[in-house]
Amino acid sequence: MAKDIRDQAYRYLASRPRTEKEVRKRLAEREFGAEEIDEVVAELKQGRYIDDPAYGVSYLIYAFGKGRALSRAKYEMKERGLSAEDIQQAIFDYEDEFDVDIEAEDEKRAYEMSEKFINAKGLGEKQIAALGRRLQGLGYGTGIIFRMMDRFRSRMDEEEYYE
Repeated sequence: MAKDIRDQAYRYLASRPRTEKEVRKRLAEREFGAEEIDEVVAELKQGRYIDDPAYGVSYLIYAFGKGRALSRAKYEMKERGLSAEDIQQAIFDYEDEFDVDIEAEDEKRAYEMSEKFINAKGLGEKQIAALGRRLQGLGYGTGIIFRMMDRFRSRMDEEEYYE
């Protein structure tokens, strides 16, 4: 039976990295005992097959690539089972690896997403309102959302002035 649980764990990890919580849940669903699961998870962590902070860095890269805000990425990592400490470590590691202030990058990402959205949809009051809803869905805070909307309203006013 011990070989079977390891086989199950390695097969589960073969497709993509997983969090400790995901591995534990999968093995429990396969009706392995808590002691067996603890033993295998400890081995996997020691061999770095499970590394929640590294998973967190990868997840941040993925989430930011999708234009998501840091707050939403943190929420999603928590939902996947990362502890608050692992999330903070992932943020620290991300900032160190990419030499950025992750919170300062949020506004830059919001602006880039806003530019893409407005370029695709056009510039008008309905589009600006839709942009606000889009940014909210990506997890941006109201301060950033209003700054982006104001920026594009100003642009819209400038374009009307010069027409």
